[in-house]
Amino acid sequence: MSTVDPSPTDLPAISYIRVASVDPNDAARAVERQRAQIALAARHLGLRLVDEFALLHVRTSRILKHRVRPHLTGLPDSLD
Repeated sequence: MSTVDPSPTDLPAISYIRVASVDPNDAARAVERQRAQIALAARHLGLRLVDEFALLHVRTSRILKHRVRPHLTGLPDSLD
């Protein structure tokens, strides 16, 4: 870690988008809405988005369970 504290605009951030939907079109719109909200929040906080993790599930049944999220294992590496 650097001895110099970065300014807020130098702080890297990673967005995480997660959508579960029955309709693929609804899912795509939900991803875009989340992406826009995350970008707005990052600008407001002075953060620099460096990566995005997106998890999109189109449900074929009413039950959707996820206990392990392997797509997040590389998250810390994205900040290097």
